[in-house]
Amino acid sequence: MQNSQHHCRLSFVDATYADLPRPVHWVLNGMGVFLLGAPFLFMFLSWFLTVWGIDMLQSVIGMAGAGVVFALLDMLKLTAQVFALALSFELWATRAEWIEEVHQVVDNCCEDFVSRLR
Repeated sequence: MQNSQHHCRLSFVDATYADLPRPVHWVLNGMGVFLLGAPFLFMFLSWFLTVWGIDMLQSVIGMAGAGVVFALLDMLKLTAQVFALALSFELWATRAEWIEEVHQVVDNCCEDFVSRLR
């Protein structure tokens, strides 16, 4: 019997595990999508919170702290932005290896589900 499920880029469950219940497929595919997006989400969230925190600190200091402190905080903000950009390029360059790792994790989970359902 053929599997009627169409194959897409976000389908991590191999066709050999088609006999698993549909909710298990959904959970495993959701886990795969989360594992793929987690490094990017963490990188963008940490970049945003760093820049936002520096902006809030500059607004709290106000104009009385203008000068060296503002320049140091601006340099820190620029460094955070450059680091986030470099990290995003590195994550993008290594995405193929990360996808293979995610597929391996999902395959291991599928084997565990199959062994528990028998």
